[in-house]
Formats: sequence, C-alpha cells, structure tokens
Amino acid sequence: MDPAAVDAVVDAEVDTAVDAAPSRLHRLGAHAIGVVRRITVWQVAFGVAVAAYVIYFTHVSLDFHHGLGTSAYDFGLYDQGTWLLSRFKAPYVTLMGRNLFGDHASFIML
Repeated sequence: MDPAAVDAVVDAEVDTAVDAAPSRLHRLGAHAIGVVRRITVWQVAFGVAVAAYVIYFTHVSLDFHHGLGTSAYDFGLYDQGTWLLSRFKAPYVTLMGRNLFGDHASFIML
C-alpha cells in the first residue's frame, strides 16, 4: 500500500475520533449527572456512617498502638517468622538473632 494512502486513512480516522470526542464526553457527563441524581439520602447517610466508623476505629487502634508502646520492631519479628513458617522453613528471626519460639511458645503461630 502506498505510504500516502496510509497517511490519508490515518488522518481520516484521527479526524473521526476528534469529531466524536465531544459527544462521548457529553454523554459521559450526562451519565455522571444521572448517577449523582439517583443517590438517595439513605445512601449518603450510609456513606457518612462508614466513613465515621473507619475514622473512629483507626483512631482507637492507633491509640492502643501508641499506648502499649508497640513498634515496627515487634511487628517485624512476627512478620519475618510468619513468612518463614509459611514456606516451611525454620523461623530463625534475624532481627533478634534466634528462633521465633526461642524465648516462649507461640502455639497460635503453628
């Protein structure tokens, strides 16, 4: 096929896509407005309740975390040990330099 003919076909397709873009955008905007208009008061109230629940329990969890003095070190010990156990390897935790079960038994981990 002649390169000039290919360019003409590509230009025609681009022009068609550019001409169709405003109508697609208009339809998308009209659809979005229709969806927003169908939202009821109960749906808004439910969304607010879910957001309040998430915010409240995030705050409580962080308060417990800070109050107990837990740190990433504590979580890292169990994270590495659990990862090793999940691959059927000995849970030798390099952060503390010994086996995860070396100081006390954690049967919940088995």
